[in-house]
Amino acid sequence: MYMKNYMYFCMMVAIVSMLFSCDRAHDYGPEQAIHNLCISVKNSEGKDLVKDLPLTSWYPDDQSIENAISGKFDENSYKVYCIPDNAQTPRVYDSQFSMCKSLYGDWLIRHETFISNWQQTQQEYTFQILCPSLFGNHETHVLKTYWTIPTEKYQGKHFAICSKAIFDGNEVMNINYTDQPNGFNGEKTNIVTIVVQ
Repeated sequence: MYMKNYMYFCMMVAIVSMLFSCDRAHDYGPEQAIHNLCISVKNSEGKDLVKDLPLTSWYPDDQSIENAISGKFDENSYKVYCIPDNAQTPRVYDSQFSMCKSLYGDWLIRHETFISNWQQTQQEYTFQILCPSLFGNHETHVLKTYWTIPTEKYQGKHFAICSKAIFDGNEVMNINYTDQPNGFNGEKTNIVTIVVQ
């Protein structure tokens, strides 16, 4: 009987200790900044160039591709790399793009979210994009982005702000920091609108 009570007591101490350590890790663990990036691509006449890109899967999948509101691009139709310029050891991330229709009717290329230490208040990321069906050529296009991270939080998280973007040497004039445009509540995203000739 004594052994049974002793084992029960030890088990309860272990559980309480584990819960306490989880709370402490949650309260005092390193905070991160979430970088959300959507790219709108239009020609000089304002035509949306994202809408007709080839998709391998889409949603809703019980409807035709013309009625898709989001989807995955054919991975053989493009290549994109994300390079963090200020990383201690520069690394190249082979990234993926998906497509979504914004609440405002635009078609957006959405980059998968990436995360950094929120205390790095100035950050730079370069995207190298090869997508013949979007740009009409086999050249690698460069989107250089500059980010700041606000100390204040939105919905309990730090969401990085794309403060400046340069596409193929030309500054992008249209950058919006807004609520997630494709239906995800509680997040902020950056919409960079690229105009190509």
